[in-house]
Amino acid sequence: MPFPTPSPATRRDSGKGPACSRGRAGSGRPSWRRPEQSGTALPQPHSFWEATLNTHIVPAYAALLGLFFIALSIRTLRLRRQLRIAVGDGGNPAMLRAMRVHANFAEYVPLGLILLHFVEAQGAQAMLLHGLCLCLLLGRVAHAFGVSQTAENFSFRVTGMALTFTTIFFSSAWLLLAFVRQHLA
Repeated sequence: MPFPTPSPATRRDSGKGPACSRGRAGSGRPSWRRPEQSGTALPQPHSFWEATLNTHIVPAYAALLGLFFIALSIRTLRLRRQLRIAVGDGGNPAMLRAMRVHANFAEYVPLGLILLHFVEAQGAQAMLLHGLCLCLLLGRVAHAFGVSQTAENFSFRVTGMALTFTTIFFSSAWLLLAFVRQHLA
């Protein structure tokens, strides 16, 4: 929501700067028009949130990843309760795997989402954003599935990490290219 613009009667006229002149002749009130603007009011300032957070793709994927993180957390907590392990893995391989799936998710997803947010804020195309977000989401699901298995099939772990690294690499590269275009062009 834009900031409200105070009426001339509620704001004191400092008489300084181009945004406020001494007023119209004979009115006794300050004018909110610049002298070079003939009858056009100053544009209203936009709020910080309106100007910077008009994104709509990454938050949906962030929500899905957040729900998946909660599911991984609940799974780890249930296993702790079932195995009666309060801290650490207690030497149990299943507990160790659940902990590593949860921790690995917490290590990679925040960086991936931050990069994706910046890519979206820089105005990337929707198809690129959906592709990168899907890589991150599917990568984390594949990794979690692969590492969770006691008789692990490494292809899920490798695919999951490859998709995660793809998201991080291409988001970083896109941001660097955008920076170069904006500042060196």
